[in-house]
Amino acid sequence: MLRNSFYFTWEYLIQFEGNINMNYILKTDNLTKQYGTQLSVSNLCINIEERDIYGFIGRNGAGKTTTLKMILGLIPATSGKITVLGKEVNKKDISYLRNIGSIIEFPSCYENLTAYENLKLHSNYMGLEDKSIIDECLDKVDLLNDKKKKVKEYSLGMKQRLGIARAILHKPKLLILDEPTNGLDPLGIRDLRNFILRLANEENMTFIISSHILSELELTVTKLGIIEKGILLKEASMSEINNSYEEYVDVKVDDVKKAQKVLNENLNLDSSLIDDNYLRLNIKGKEMKTNYISKALVNNSVELFELIKHKEGLEDYFVRISGGIRL
Repeated sequence: MLRNSFYFTWEYLIQFEGNINMNYILKTDNLTKQYGTQLSVSNLCINIEERDIYGFIGRNGAGKTTTLKMILGLIPATSGKITVLGKEVNKKDISYLRNIGSIIEFPSCYENLTAYENLKLHSNYMGLEDKSIIDECLDKVDLLNDKKKKVKEYSLGMKQRLGIARAILHKPKLLILDEPTNGLDPLGIRDLRNFILRLANEENMTFIISSHILSELELTVTKLGIIEKGILLKEASMSEINNSYEEYVDVKVDDVKKAQKVLNENLNLDSSLIDDNYLRLNIKGKEMKTNYISKALVNNSVELFELIKHKEGLEDYFVRISGGIRL
């Protein structure tokens, strides 16, 4: 058995009877994992709907990988429940795994075998008789023309794509990717993003993606869960999060009290002191051009040294929600 890989054989799986029409592909209710006195995951409740691309973020040690391993049955939960496709998971019945594909940490393959041979071996482990699915999956990740190459000749990005091909061999409804962009160059990251979006759109696949690269997640995910010290701080759609981004202007002036009065009276802008001679102006929801601000200050004899407009991104939002903790 390969390191960091999880295999199961169909002959040991019971036919999954879950209701595929349920809105939620995956739910956890008060999921908890405790090691001795250390609480790794605490009463976690996440809700993942069909076709979600769910970004699961938090700093190292926040409980992300522990959560994913509990979902996959690789480690037992201390308490709480996991529901997949409307059916509560029972540790004695692993049939739910036929609906899940995964890459936890880095996808390990036999380096001296070809891509096709690796997938054929994996399909044998899983009891899949139809081998045509191998070429189909290789084609989905643009590796069909390289299927006869040994894996040791593959780039890191190609190996990551091969890992995805292996994870989708059995046509799962949910694909779990833990740090899938680790070690990839910008082109490899872009290609991986495109594969994820294509599978979501064309195959109606649902994703959970754990990653530290927030700028990339911002381009990919439809929903976000933020975890810190095992506790879910926030779960929301990306559209909701985008709408909550702060927008502000920082100005450096010679007289902050006078500047505050001028901006309030002339532009109805509230401001706060963030440093000596620096003011922060909240402009969210206002059609406020920076030249309006500079003009109001200069016309009222306030000397302006610096003016910078900011709009939050996902990293800024994460820092704000997590209390100033950066990834």
